[in-house]
Amino acid sequence: MGKLIFTTFCLFILFGCSKNEVDQKIAEPTTTTISYSVLAGQHIHAPLKKGNSEYILKTDNPNIVTFEYLEDIEAVSISTLDCGKASITVTDANNDTIAIIKISANYWGSKEIEEIGKSETVKPEVRVVSKDMETKLLIEKELWNYINQKNGTLYSFDGKTKEFTINITQLGERYQGTYCWSIDSLVLNYNNMTEKYAFQMIQGRDYYKIQADKTKEYQSIYPKAGITSVKISRIWYDSGKLHIQ
Repeated sequence: MGKLIFTTFCLFILFGCSKNEVDQKIAEPTTTTISYSVLAGQHIHAPLKKGNSEYILKTDNPNIVTFEYLEDIEAVSISTLDCGKASITVTDANNDTIAIIKISANYWGSKEIEEIGKSETVKPEVRVVSKDMETKLLIEKELWNYINQKNGTLYSFDGKTKEFTINITQLGERYQGTYCWSIDSLVLNYNNMTEKYAFQMIQGRDYYKIQADKTKEYQSIYPKAGITSVKISRIWYDSGKLHIQ
């Protein structure tokens, strides 16, 4: 009888130890790894639920990303600064790693872009501010003709070589050149010309709006017209969806 009680007691102890070990394993924090491939200069939110203590965030490459944790929306707000790769490590007050966020920031490029007249939500624009109404109407007509000639033009941008091609289908003209891009600007160099644009992504990168400031150009052509602003916006549609290269 004594041996039976002793054996039962030992089994109870062993079971209790095993259960504690299982509980300890379950209680161990898990690390979530999230990867994003984005455009350099792009801003994103990485979802991360609040914990029992404040999070500590560190990165291995501060030249590529800046970040902060936003408790109200339970997400890490991340801004990319340049092309390259970086990791953001999230730890809690116990120094346990909660999450690792991997970022790959890339240069913009796409193989299939077409200039379009308009879509259901975006369209080209011509804005001229001039004291001389006749000159204003003349400039607007000239620029709308320019936009209409560009309709259907095809572009291809190689994010690795920084080279691009342009095929102006209505005029039967084709050019090659180089380009320089940032999240809000685009510079095209071709045919002994340099064209500078403000650059904006619209509707999840399906469309791009490029805007040129032609104020100085037309002020020199019509110095007495009282021109204070001439801006033109054109719309590109990206059918290639190859933004990240």
